[in-house]
Amino acid sequence: MYSLAVLVLFLIFTCAFSGPIALLLSSKKLRALTERTALTIIRRAIMAIINSFGIVVCAFFLSAQIPFLFKAVALASLLLNLFAIDREYGARVATYLKKRLKRDSHGTVGQS
Repeated sequence: MYSLAVLVLFLIFTCAFSGPIALLLSSKKLRALTERTALTIIRRAIMAIINSFGIVVCAFFLSAQIPFLFKAVALASLLLNLFAIDREYGARVATYLKKRLKRDSHGTVGQS
């Protein structure tokens, strides 16, 4: 029973902290520190492992019958993982959302 408790604790911590760690790995400061090619490859490999495992565990928690609080944590971590991937590899989704959610103060196109 002790090993099962350790496994569940590992899964919960992976779910809760994979998103923030991936977001930290894709930050501008850490990118500036790893400008050399070898360090960038190592950082991206670590980020890929954390993101892939975190997304799988978060998807498992979202589909399982668990309390709402754990599902909320899993959803937040899943979104952070996806945002970190987007931020690392081009920010296409973030740019699209900024364009769509931006409020135009001049009204719709064609009004004068």
